[in-house]
Amino acid sequence: MAPPPRVFPRRAVGWIVVLAVVFRLGLLTWSFAVHPRLLGPRVPEVAPWEPDLRPVGFEAGSIADALVCRDRGFADPFGAPTGPTAWISPGVVAPYAVAFALFGCFTPAAVVSVFLFAVAVSALLTLLTAAAANRLCGDPWAATAAAFLAAVSPFDLTLFTAASALDLNLHALLLLLLVYLLLGLCGEPRDPVGAPRRVLAFAAVAAVATLFNPVLAAVAAGGVVVALWPGPQAATPRAGRWRPLATALATLAAAAVLGVGPYVAYQRATLGAWVPVKSNAPFELSLGNRPDVAGVLDRTVFHRHHPSRNDRELALYRHLGEVRYVERHARRFRDEVSAGDFARWTLRRTGAFFFGFEAADSQRSAGWRGLKRAAYFSLGLALVLYPPVVLALRRRPRPRRGEVVVYAALLLYAAPYLVTAVMTRYVRPIAPLALLLAACAGAELWRVRRRAGWRGL
Repeated sequence: MAPPPRVFPRRAVGWIVVLAVVFRLGLLTWSFAVHPRLLGPRVPEVAPWEPDLRPVGFEAGSIADALVCRDRGFADPFGAPTGPTAWISPGVVAPYAVAFALFGCFTPAAVVSVFLFAVAVSALLTLLTAAAANRLCGDPWAATAAAFLAAVSPFDLTLFTAASALDLNLHALLLLLLVYLLLGLCGEPRDPVGAPRRVLAFAAVAAVATLFNPVLAAVAAGGVVVALWPGPQAATPRAGRWRPLATALATLAAAAVLGVGPYVAYQRATLGAWVPVKSNAPFELSLGNRPDVAGVLDRTVFHRHHPSRNDRELALYRHLGEVRYVERHARRFRDEVSAGDFARWTLRRTGAFFFGFEAADSQRSAGWRGLKRAAYFSLGLALVLYPPVVLALRRRPRPRRGEVVVYAALLLYAAPYLVTAVMTRYVRPIAPLALLLAACAGAELWRVRRRAGWRGL
């Protein structure tokens, strides 16, 4: 269990949040100046067999356009009229749909509002990273350091320098929020019935998060087991040891039925198939396990195989319909991918996910690509070095429950992407967790320095 949080440094963190917002507004102003197509007029309609995606939102923006401005419901993820879809999670579509409903589809005002929403999410990420660090290691210095690292994080800042947008930074916020709530559950009594509000709040957040990314459902379910699992020192009778887990998991199941169920039922009626929030998981499994992809997508192979960029693939998608198109890719994976290739590509994906993103970006300079790879390598290095370094610094080298929760959430989030295909937007959400661990490692080092009297450090 983590030490009790000390006084939260509100003033310092508040100023850092302001700094984070100023940074992002400046970058956003620069980005609109150098990428005028973000605010450009809507392109004319194209032939139904050609992809027609705007740089803002891509599939999510196209579905929002069909929903709000063309009265077609959840449909047409690639711009061309192709019919009902569950290709993208509804939560990702929601910010674009709200902006389009208020300001018109793909208008400059709508685009600006989407990015301003992302700025607000960044402010919440900065604040929440500080709060999670304070809850994990109980140190106001760590909270301040975590807030600063989040404010200057290149994994978030680059969102406001890009010539496009899809997920924004919502997945990072929701993953961090789940971890923050799980850290709170670690400090509760062993029977969560005594703290129903926290369990219910966690279940509600988990249901909402699943509508943004179904991978977060696994984080929620697995994380709550780790957070509430009775320790060996617990004096609870055997029959009562399972009660916390049963209560929490039943609450999660109820939230899933009430929160996710209506959308799944809607897709069953319109798409004609049962889909777990989004339909394209078999497609991504097939895409990431092609010989020319080998687990890590770059721009060339993405354009070669994805219906959002390839006329031939879009024509096949339109001809078969989404359900049969996805089933075709599922069969392709089963029939053509050997166990040896899958294992080899999964190892490459794991290295790329945690220690250095390999996808080439032909529109960037070699220096930019080098900086990007250095940032991703630093991310993985922080995750790997934290356990041995921090445990070596402690008088009692034993991991705390909260630290186990953070690593469990990291692995549960990463697992689906380690078998499909690595892309930048899949890795970005783990950055806040790495930053709060780095801040807590710094706080642990500072405590050791004070105990040992290392005046020269």
